[in-house]
Amino acid sequence: MYLLDTNALIILMFGDVTDARLSDEAMDILQNSDELCLCVVSLWEIAIKIKIGKLNIRNTIQDIAKKCNEEGITILPIKVSHMDKTMELPFDVNHKDPFDRLIVSTAISEDMVLISTDPKMKNYSVTVKD
Repeated sequence: MYLLDTNALIILMFGDVTDARLSDEAMDILQNSDELCLCVVSLWEIAIKIKIGKLNIRNTIQDIAKKCNEEGITILPIKVSHMDKTMELPFDVNHKDPFDRLIVSTAISEDMVLISTDPKMKNYSVTVKD
């Protein structure tokens, strides 16, 4: 099973609208796996990025969630166990992003491989395909 980081979802759905790039291996997984999941917090992160002007897409969050469902991407709820796992992660003063910490915690808790362009994700005990 694979968990998409927010940036991987954006690349999958909208192309390279940011400067982020995924490897050929990660793109192959995105295009061919039927075991893709997304933490619901990524939808919240996208909503915030759209609102503050960091992401220029015209879709609503409901549109994105619908497209995930159509593409067979399972949207995972936030569980208390995921939040508990964030307390076990090392605290990196250079990486305080609460969305990323919850996404990493979800991947660890659910024993998933994380697909992400963010090199900081490799600082945690999670397998990352970039």
